[in-house]
Amino acid sequence: ILLRQTEEAEGLGVAERLRAALADATYVFRGHQLRATVSIGVVTRSGEALTDGDVLYGEADAYLYLAKERGRNRVIPERAS
Repeated sequence: ILLRQTEEAEGLGVAERLRAALADATYVFRGHQLRATVSIGVVTRSGEALTDGDVLYGEADAYLYLAKERGRNRVIPERAS
């Protein structure tokens, strides 16, 4: 999710609310109740650094995998490395 004009704290809040909502929900698939979790990597940039979407995606993806390595179902900001 790209959140334009959003400060880091607000972006982390959005990511955490999304993570919590998904973890709290129960899903039904082919008659089976399932639970799901999500790991989210959060990267914050401004100005010129916003021009290369591939770089932003790559950085956020790296933090996503860091979140998975640290136990899944969590939000990891870029400063956590």
